Amino acid sequence: MIRVKPIKSSGGATGVANYLRNERKDISAEQAVGYYSEGGGAPSFWAGRGAEVLGLSGAVDTDQFQALLEGNLPDGTDLAGRHQSRRMGDGYVLSAPKSVSMMACEDERWKAWHDEGVKAAVAFMQERMVYARLGKGGRISEYDGDIIAAVHRHEDARPVDGLVDMDLHSHVTVINAMRRSDGQWTSINNDQGVDCELQKEADAIYLATMARLAVEHGYELEQSATGFEVAGITRDQIEAFSRRRGQIQADLSDKGGIEAASVAQRDAAWSATRAEKRQLSQSEQRWEWRRRLREAKVPTNDLLVKSLERAKRREIQHPDRATLAVQRALEHCSEHDTVFSLSAVRAEALRQGMAEGLSIETIDAALHSARELLDGGVVDRDGTGKRRKLYTTTQAVAEELAIQAIATEGKVKALRSPEVVSALLAQRQQAQGWNYSDGQIEAIQMALTGKEQHQGIVGAAGAGKTTSMAVIVEHYRQVGYEVIGLAPSAKAAAELQSAGCQTQTLESFLRSKPTEASRKVLYIVDEAGMVSRRDLLRFYRRAQQDRARTLAVGDPRQLLAVQAGNPFEQLLRCNGFRQASITQINRQKDKALLAIAEAFARGDAKEGLRLADPYLREVPLPDPAPGQKKLDKPAKQEVLARAAAASYLRLSSEERGQTLVLAASNGTRRVANAEIRRGLIERGELGRESVRITALDKVSLSVTHQGQAAFYRPGQVVELGRAESGVGERGTRWKIVGIENGKLQVVPLQAEAKVPVNLRPSTQLQLYDVRPMELREGDQVLFRQNDKSRDLDLRNGDDAVIAIQNGKAFATLRDGKSIELKTSEVMDYGYCRTVHASQGATVDRAIVIAESSRAGANLGYVALSREKHHLEILTDDKDKLAESWGKYVQQESAREAAMRGTLQTARDQAREVIAYQMAHARAEERTQRKTPKREKARDTLTAHKQRSPAYDQGIVW
Repeated sequence: MIRVKPIKSSGGATGVANYLRNERKDISAEQAVGYYSEGGGAPSFWAGRGAEVLGLSGAVDTDQFQALLEGNLPDGTDLAGRHQSRRMGDGYVLSAPKSVSMMACEDERWKAWHDEGVKAAVAFMQERMVYARLGKGGRISEYDGDIIAAVHRHEDARPVDGLVDMDLHSHVTVINAMRRSDGQWTSINNDQGVDCELQKEADAIYLATMARLAVEHGYELEQSATGFEVAGITRDQIEAFSRRRGQIQADLSDKGGIEAASVAQRDAAWSATRAEKRQLSQSEQRWEWRRRLREAKVPTNDLLVKSLERAKRREIQHPDRATLAVQRALEHCSEHDTVFSLSAVRAEALRQGMAEGLSIETIDAALHSARELLDGGVVDRDGTGKRRKLYTTTQAVAEELAIQAIATEGKVKALRSPEVVSALLAQRQQAQGWNYSDGQIEAIQMALTGKEQHQGIVGAAGAGKTTSMAVIVEHYRQVGYEVIGLAPSAKAAAELQSAGCQTQTLESFLRSKPTEASRKVLYIVDEAGMVSRRDLLRFYRRAQQDRARTLAVGDPRQLLAVQAGNPFEQLLRCNGFRQASITQINRQKDKALLAIAEAFARGDAKEGLRLADPYLREVPLPDPAPGQKKLDKPAKQEVLARAAAASYLRLSSEERGQTLVLAASNGTRRVANAEIRRGLIERGELGRESVRITALDKVSLSVTHQGQAAFYRPGQVVELGRAESGVGERGTRWKIVGIENGKLQVVPLQAEAKVPVNLRPSTQLQLYDVRPMELREGDQVLFRQNDKSRDLDLRNGDDAVIAIQNGKAFATLRDGKSIELKTSEVMDYGYCRTVHASQGATVDRAIVIAESSRAGANLGYVALSREKHHLEILTDDKDKLAESWGKYVQQESAREAAMRGTLQTARDQAREVIAYQMAHARAEERTQRKTPKREKARDTLTAHKQRSPAYDQGIVW
């Protein structure tokens, strides 16, 4: 991906210019990897309309470049005088795929194609990413102004162990100056988009442009996870010349590697492992790279020759290929989001079509004509004019309508009369010595006396939903109903068993066969707010088949489904769906803690955070490293994790047993677990003897990516979801050792010496990343996958304590049962877990690591409602946390987005019609004003002619 950073240098503008020219005072110009341009210094060119306006063209002149960095424009404009501390500009680094860098050593055309891709990306940046602020307080954002960009092309990576790899990349320096539509030059701002979507789109444009040119000139390409690679260069060969990547990968090993790390973590690792460049002369460096390519048997010359031959008989691309690329992009984007941006789907479509060299224009045409794509309108992200074009799909709208149609139809016979239920509840309350809350009574009355086939219960966190369901289950069973409890996870399904019904996961239920027609069935779906649109529709259609009654139970303000849609919340807003609400919370025994949970439950997150302030501690952060404006995210995570570990370690062993340490992200969770373990080992609370196993971490791919080999990597592990002919049985695990011709080359995980076999990627494979895991006596672990292959069923979320016996590790579960661990397990340490993994849990004490990131009040609600007696919240910034956790996040309805798009289109069309009518009316008015003048002029001319002798004499002119 494109890296973006503000331009700064201890050497000022001169230091920036010299670095980008790849020059140093102690070496000659010919040695400064400037050998790539005949005059010395890195090849360069000006880009952007602002450069054209100022007459800047051709190679970048160093003196002009330094002056621009200092805020002095060629036309005499002095921007530096307005703000003495202004930044010099923004730097973008666009890097070519490694195989392209390798081929560029043999075929100079790749450098020209790379430059064309950079130019296309700069044009996009100018239009969509760089903007200026207008108006009082900068309340208006103006895009598509005239920017000045200096592009310097470098071809070498930082040395690793004294050896330099080829690395074709360009530094695009966007000067901190933009000419607005009013002709005024002003400072710039950078917009990377929501979740960096504009940054990703710019990167896709760069790669797609280069790929198209390469295919047009006869090269064959292969799809990769980030774009493409040159076909004919193997993954092993690429890795051999990616020593810098390997160095960064090693630095990020404790964070799950480059793929699992955030952009901030990657940048931090890049900076931490950065070494001074080692410079060779032109002939020396070129000779060294070519020698290493020959020794590695990389067929660069053969690929060049074949490309020249293939270019002569180049085939015309079929338009269906672009349609397929767009279809795959839509499937990928709509899997997790009901409404998605044009940038997201366009970037994915470009990536899907890169290996075939599809042009941007072809992809855009296919996007424009995609029938399943619905206009979702344009939204202003922050009220300053940062506009985001959205889309949804016809399928999403149809599925939402189908859910509501099924859930609001169907009438059945009431189970009990209201009088009977009231009497039963009175007797039950007297016998048990305590009363149900008003909400619990309302829910029981509705479920037992209602005549709706499908109903819903909204229950706040800790409000006793399961207690109500126990009464409902009991009475349904008394009249001959089979009651089956369903939940999105095995852990939640197991907790539903306390209501007195048999349970299973929703997914396993949907894969099972329909029930017999004669059976009477009630299906209870717990945690319904976490069920995706597609799964809830599958559930209701299955209930129709089974002629079953249903009860959907959940809380739309807690965590949402991982996949697309928020159908339960939409059902609750539907007039025809009968529902009851349980609002009285019983979990918190401390009144102050109860008030926090109640505020979040009624949707007032800001009040909940205000009430939580006494439990909130802002952890002091260290000063950023020299040259850094602020502390990076990994450093913040480490500080917060250490503070949480210290709080946890201060507790007694018994208190820890009833304590949850909660983190918003897996990255913070991993750091907290490591810090807690380190403390326990130092205190001698974990055994000295250790056993090492292979821990497997699930990798989530979209359905589209699951079927494409480009998104799998050697070293990862796959588990077969079904028996594969010539490979193995269902449930067996295999290590990926290579990828060839769109297939995975795998060997048995426990017998890696065997000959690899080919396996086609599909949705029937579960993919894992691999990491070593040390276990000691007393370690707490968390199983992260259901496993029915043992003597006892393990559920995702089960926790256990480790015992070491005769060099083997055993896990003792909460029910006292013990199992021997395998050499590979889908598990992790259980001292800290994510907030997502804690929904439904109840403990005495919670220690919450509250990062000031864009998480939403849903996460805050769950995190601050697990505890009964004690709560501690640790954050890096109280104000930012209040902003982040102060608003609930909801997935927008596809119908609402489509309606917004339709209304906006109608308004735009109406404006066009009105504008046309007004223009026509003004034209008519001008015509009418001119008509009397014309008639008067004609009358005057006629009178003059009548007086003329020539006319009187009948002379013909």
